[in-house]
Order: sequence, then structure tokens, then C-alpha cells
Amino acid sequence: MLSGVLDRWTWFVAMLLLVASAPEVAVSQSVQPDSAEITYIGNEGFFISYAGRGVLIDALVRRGIPPYVKASDEQRERIETADPPFNLALLVLATHDHADHFDAGAVWRHLDHNELSVFVSTSSAVARVRATPSTPDLEERTHVASPAEGQREQFAVEGIDLDVLNLHHGRDRNPPVGNLGFLVDIEGFRVLHLGDTEVSVEELLAYGLAGESIDVAFVPYWQLTSSHGIRMIEEAIAPRLLVAMHIPVAAAASSYFEPAGSLQELSEQLEESYPGIIILREPFASVKVGPR
Repeated sequence: MLSGVLDRWTWFVAMLLLVASAPEVAVSQSVQPDSAEITYIGNEGFFISYAGRGVLIDALVRRGIPPYVKASDEQRERIETADPPFNLALLVLATHDHADHFDAGAVWRHLDHNELSVFVSTSSAVARVRATPSTPDLEERTHVASPAEGQREQFAVEGIDLDVLNLHHGRDRNPPVGNLGFLVDIEGFRVLHLGDTEVSVEELLAYGLAGESIDVAFVPYWQLTSSHGIRMIEEAIAPRLLVAMHIPVAAAASSYFEPAGSLQELSEQLEESYPGIIILREPFASVKVGPR
């Protein structure tokens, strides 16, 4: 069990929280027990922080894939070198190994700078990280998740519970692309990240997520513009807040925004269909999430 592997880092976590200097952090971060913060990194990349603990999801990217948003070189350097607040990331997650979600060198470098963090992803992503020049305990801190469809694989690390879901990237892809969904619980604050999933409402209903009291759901925009989008959100997830992701930059060709023709039109459609939806466009933009 992952929690057993990480027990030896409990002391380091406690000391790290004592010495972290919040006033020097350019990205605002709340450590109040009743307030969480969501920081956008780019495309589907986010940093979630709550109660002094953090999780990076699809946030360690270098090359990326145009025309999707990615962090600047300076911002990327801060994440890779675990500059505060990213030193609080106990979990580093990647939904799959496409270049707009994951870079093996970037993940390895963050693990090298942040001895408290562990990486969980698909077998292919983990293999690529392990193939880099390794630190002595790198293999212990990289974990393959491979749940069967409709099932969950569970991990735990110092106040964070993680359920990994098998959410396919499309049935007709050849070769198939494995895509993971993550349900993260940081001391009762729950977020769901679907990655690049193309699952149906019925496939998602099998996980029983609507009964999980999810605070924030991160959903790729094409699920929200599909005919089943509203039903998926209301019946299969039922989140308190909704974040749209994988949205192209404004200068992208109109075909990237279908069924809309531009970023502005897409944003307006999403906001009309899902009042209160959060659409973050600039790397390191952040929002605070208050208590239920």
C-alpha cells in the first residue's frame, strides 16, 4: 500500500510545513482549513492545495501540443524545481502520457527536487519516468495504476486519499490510449479530474460519483458541449463547482472550438448551459473555493 511506503516521510512533511514561507509565494495559496485553492497551469493541468497539502494533475508539461495552453518557461521552472507552493505537492498525477498532459523529464525533475512527492499514472507514463536518470528511491515513488473499467484503484498519502478510475480516451482509437480519472480527497475536500475521457453517461454512472459530495469537477469541454453533457454533470457527477478544461488558445483555428466558432462563443455557450462554470485561461490564474 502506498501509505506504508510513505510513512517514513511524515516527519519531513511536518518540518516542511513549519518552514514554508507563504509571503514569498507569487501564486497565492490558502492554508486555511475551510478554504482550498485551484491554480491553473495550462490545458488540463492544475495545482490543488488545501490545508497545507497539494496535488499536481497533468501539470508537468514541456513541449505541449499546440494550440493548447501551456505554462511559460519561467513558470514551468518553478513547478519542476518545487518552488513554493509547489513544494507542498505530495501527489503528482498524469491522466495519460500525451505531451499536452505529461513530460517524463519534467516529472522526474520535480520528484528529484521534492522528496515528499510521489507519481501515479499509467504504466507507459511510469515506465518513461523510471527510464530517466534516477534518484535512489525513484522506483518507490512512482506507481502504476491500472484499474479495470468500472472499478477503482485506491492509494493514500499523508492526509490525501486517491481513487483512480479507468476512463477511456475513445473506443475507436488505434492504438488504444489509456486515460485515468482521479478522485482526490484532501481531508474532506474532494476534486474529480476526468482527463481526456470520452466516456458515456452510463459508463460514468457505474462509478457512483454523484454520491461522493464532490466539491470541484474538472471536465474536458467537449463533454460539456455534447448532447449528454448536462445529464453527465447533474446525474453522474453532481459537483458543487465545475471547471472546463482542454480549451484552446483564442488564436486557434475555429475547428478547435466546435460546435462554437471561437473561444468567445465557446465560453458563452458553456456559461449559458452551466451557470457558475469556471473557465481559467491564463497559466497561474487561481480561484479560491470556500466551505460547503
